[in-house]
Parts: sequence; C-alpha cells; structure tokens
Amino acid sequence: RSTLKRLSSGEEALDKAYDDAIKRIEAQQEGCSELAKRVLTWISYAERPLTIEELRHALSVNPGDTDLDRDNFEDMEDIVSFCAGLVTVDDKSNIVRLIHYTTQEYFLRIRQGWNPTAQQDITITCLTYLSFDPFKTAISNDNTTNATGVHITAKLGLKYLLEMILTELDEVGRAEAKDFNGRTPLSWAAQHGQVATVKILVERNDVNADLRDNKGQTPLSWAARHGHAAIVQLLAERDDLLAERDDVDADSKDYLGQTPLSWAARNGHVAIVKLLTERNDVDADSKDNDGRTPLSWAAEYDEKETAALLAGRDDVNADSKDNGGRTPLSWAAQNSAREIVTLLAGRDDVNADSKDNDGRTPLSWAAECQSWLKKSWVASLSQGTTAKRLMEREDVEVNSKDNKGLTPLMRAANHGFIVNIEAFLEKENVDVNLRDNDGHTALWWAEQSLNYRGVEILKSKISLIERDEYDGSTKNP
Repeated sequence: RSTLKRLSSGEEALDKAYDDAIKRIEAQQEGCSELAKRVLTWISYAERPLTIEELRHALSVNPGDTDLDRDNFEDMEDIVSFCAGLVTVDDKSNIVRLIHYTTQEYFLRIRQGWNPTAQQDITITCLTYLSFDPFKTAISNDNTTNATGVHITAKLGLKYLLEMILTELDEVGRAEAKDFNGRTPLSWAAQHGQVATVKILVERNDVNADLRDNKGQTPLSWAARHGHAAIVQLLAERDDLLAERDDVDADSKDYLGQTPLSWAARNGHVAIVKLLTERNDVDADSKDNDGRTPLSWAAEYDEKETAALLAGRDDVNADSKDNGGRTPLSWAAQNSAREIVTLLAGRDDVNADSKDNDGRTPLSWAAECQSWLKKSWVASLSQGTTAKRLMEREDVEVNSKDNKGLTPLMRAANHGFIVNIEAFLEKENVDVNLRDNDGHTALWWAEQSLNYRGVEILKSKISLIERDEYDGSTKNP
C-alpha cells in the first residue's frame, strides 16, 4: 500500500508495481501461488464484491464434488498473505476486495493472458456447486432429472453464467438440451419468469422457441400458466427481436388440449388473457379434450376478472357445453362463484336451467359444496346466496330432478347446508315430498346425513298427516 502511494499515477508505473506483485505470487510454492491465482480470478471476474463466506465457498469446490466440504475452507490470513498485498478484507462488511481500483483495471487488462481458462474454471465451479445434493430438491421440485447446467442457470436467472456456459463451453444442442420430461432450458426459464435468460435463449438460432415437451406444452404455455406476462409478450408478440422467427404458435394445444389462454384464464392472469385475446390467431373460445373453454375454466376457479373479460367477447359462447354437458354457469354454481353466477345468470343467452349429462342443473350443483368446503359456514352461506340468485330467474325449475331423481333440495339436505334448505323452502312451489328413484325424500336424506337441524326444518314443513304416515324410505307413504 505504501508503495502504491509513492508511485506516480501513470499506467506504466502502476503496471510495473503490479507485475512485480504477480512475480512474487508465482515465485511461491505451487499450492500457494495456485490459490492466489484462483482468489484474484474470482475477485476480478465477480459482478459484485464477494464476502469472505462466498469466496471460501467458491475456493472449496472441486470438480466431482457432491456437497460442500467445509474442511476445504481456506484461512483468510493465508489468502491475504499469498496474494502479495493485492487483496484486503473490510472488517465491517466482510467484503474481500482488491487493494485499489487501479488493481481491478490492471487485472481487466492482463487476466485473459495470465489465466486463459479462468471463465471455464468459474463455470465448472458454479455448475458443480449448483449440482450439490442440497440444491437438488429446490431446483428440481417437480422430480425433474437429467437437467443440465443450462437448465439450472436458465431457471435461476443466472444471466452471466448462462452466457458463459453457452459461449465458453459451446456444444451442439446444449442450448436446447431436454430433461427427462422433454423440457428445454427455455421452458424452465419461461415457467419461472426469468426474462433475462429467456431473451438470451430466444435470440439464438439453435433454439426453437416453440418446442413442445412430453406433455405438449411450449415455453409460452408455461409462461402463461404461471402468470409471467413479460415473457408471454416476448414469445407471443412479433416485435423487432422475433420478427424473423415466426415459429411461436400462440394458440398451441398441449396433451390436454389446453391452450396458453386456457391456463391463463383458469389461473386468473388478467394481463395475459388480455394480451392473448387481442391476437387474431388465438381462439378465445377454444375447446380442450374435455370440451371445456377458457371461460369454463375461469368460472370453475372463480376467476372473476378473466371470466368477465371472456364472457364480454362476441366470439365467446357464454353457454357453451363441455363433453359432460356442463356450462360455465354450472361450474361457477358448483364452486360458489357468486359474482360469476350473477354475471352469467343475468344474460339472456345463458340457459340457467340447462341440464348436463347427469341431468343436473346449475341449481343442483349450487345446492351442495365441494367436499373440502362441506363444513365451512362461510362457504355454506355463499352457496345459499348462489342458489337464491339462480332461483330469481323464472326459467329455473326448483323441483328439477336429475338422472337419479334427486332434486336440489334433496342434495342440500344430504350435505347439511341449512342456508340452502331454508332458501329452497322459501319458494312456494318447492315440493318437500318428492321422492328420488329409490323412493327417498329430502327428509330421508337429511336423516341419513345426521343433519338434525335440517330434519327439524323439513319436518316443520310437512303436514301432520304426511309426517305420521312417513316412513322415510318406502315408495308408498
């Protein structure tokens, strides 16, 4: 340090001082000089200052390691000593840095000639480190195996490391290597929202931006599914970057027949739904293998904004039936999507009493909750409100029977939702004495499900004569 202060600021004088320091480093024993070279390489190539712990981790990794061995950690006093005064440690921040800003400038000029394999060595160290056992669960939580370093760096958004791998260790097919699920690094980057690494990959001529994995999903599909609008825009829109590569199908179907729009709609990614539906090459009413449309999925998952956006389009059939005969209103009713039920039931082009292949109407589905909501009072209250909303329409038959002869009231009684039972009994035309195909009434269903409050309410609606003669199971009272 004192030598640096005495030197003139001329580049030649500084270079001579640094050259002398390099000679002293190389004159040490082989192990000491090699360690010093690795330390100076890591510090001079790092994109940001390294802490003591980070540098120790980097220096301890050897090719072929499967886990971090702290016994390989170097002593910081040795590190500083072996580097011939070119490295110092900030005690407050624990940052390891070069002694002077001119030292960094010096290494920028000489590092390639002094250590020609530096970038390759750093790349190998990083890939070895990322392949350690503790990282495998975090990196491959979908049980993906056979992932390459390009997959991992693309997923984690390690832009500079990815560029280094693709440049310094260039091999045919590396940028488009497939894991056991047929997924490429671009697919991984798109799923995890890594815009920077997506850009690097799509700019390459050896990368197919629309390559399908084993389940037929493209990078665009993964990005749409997980809500990464910037990546969807990058892949789907033909901007200046992609003007020459017209190979991304924005309406591609996966093995389920679902499009990027379907995934975005069911997961409530409004910005992506808007972006895709504005394109002429995207079918906003596309049906998947089950005959379900993006609106159907949005309705089931109670995605209000995407459902409203899709239902408001002229090219979307708001009453479309899937392979099971179910409409978006039916799915919304089943899952107590009250606002979507209100939206769809308020339309003249929607049959609010439409029957599916099991003979069930939206009201029949609204009468009962999904099993995981069965004991939720809040869900029950919401379901009751949904049922009431449907019964406001004159064309909804409150006593409609499905293929098993079950009415909405019977289903409400069986599932124990008092608010629904009360909602049905408020209707003057509800028939509490109707029987299903096995001769059972709503009261029988309430008794079988131990719905004591429901039993009490239903009995209060049955005349004394009917109650005395009622046996709960026979077809003839």
